Amino acid sequence: MLVLLPNRTGIQVCERFDSTGDVGRYSSLAVHSDGSIHISYYYVNGANEWLKYARF
Repeated sequence: MLVLLPNRTGIQVCERFDSTGDVGRYSSLAVHSDGSIHISYYYVNGANEWLKYARF
C-alpha cells in the first residue's frame, strides 16, 4: 500500500492512492516547483510488473 501524507496547509491528510496487489517497490518521489507531487513505483501482480505514476 502506498500512502501520501501531504502537509501543504498545515493539516496532515492521509491519502491512499494504490493498495491493490504488491505496490510500492522502488518508489521515487519528486516535488515540482509548482508544489505538485510526482510518484513513480512498481506494481507487481504474479509474473507481471508495471511501472506506475501518480501526480497530486
